[in-house]
Amino acid sequence: MAEPTEGRAWIVVFLAIVDFCCVLQAAERYDRGQALVGTYWLVAGVTFSVAGYKWPALKKRVAGINWAGWKRRITVAFYSALGLSLAFAFLTARACYRELFERGQHSAQQPVAGPPSNNKPMESQVSQSQSPAPSSQKKPTSGPIPITSTAVPQLSRVDWHDIHNWRKYLHAGMTKTQVRQLFGEPERMSVVGTMEFWEYGSGEIDIDVEDKPGGSLWLWSEPH
Repeated sequence: MAEPTEGRAWIVVFLAIVDFCCVLQAAERYDRGQALVGTYWLVAGVTFSVAGYKWPALKKRVAGINWAGWKRRITVAFYSALGLSLAFAFLTARACYRELFERGQHSAQQPVAGPPSNNKPMESQVSQSQSPAPSSQKKPTSGPIPITSTAVPQLSRVDWHDIHNWRKYLHAGMTKTQVRQLFGEPERMSVVGTMEFWEYGSGEIDIDVEDKPGGSLWLWSEPH
């Protein structure tokens, strides 16, 4: 008796779509330098591809077992396991991304030295600008209160080829203007949603353009 092709066709198409999505995820991870996560996605894509290619043999082997009342339940369990495996792969990739984000937040909490042109750290400049005026200075008794503004320090250009400059000067929260002043224009730039990816050689700087008007540095990976 010939096997009906209608049921087989949509299963093969479904597995092919899942395989294609996994390959796209693997390519994106490899492009970002995340080789381990990219390998996981590639292995998952190959697995689904082989399952789609061997589906008639797999179905025939399962059908050969005399599980009259269990066939429907096994089918439901198979697709449930398939959905759980996809969810597990997604959560694993998300956990890796969160780990990179926490590393960026941890590096932002550490004191960062200013560029060579600045003789004092930024924290001391801000504290001095916010310190009270000397007692000899007269305070205004009437009229509007004067507002003092603290200018953003001008960053000096450094060589982005030196990874020590990445570790010394980059920190989370920097604006796009500050990154340009520090490293210059990127060699390549791509935009995905609200994220901009600036590439300097094999290094990459991820900037969230939705966080604040001038953008906010979120993550970075040093050049090899």
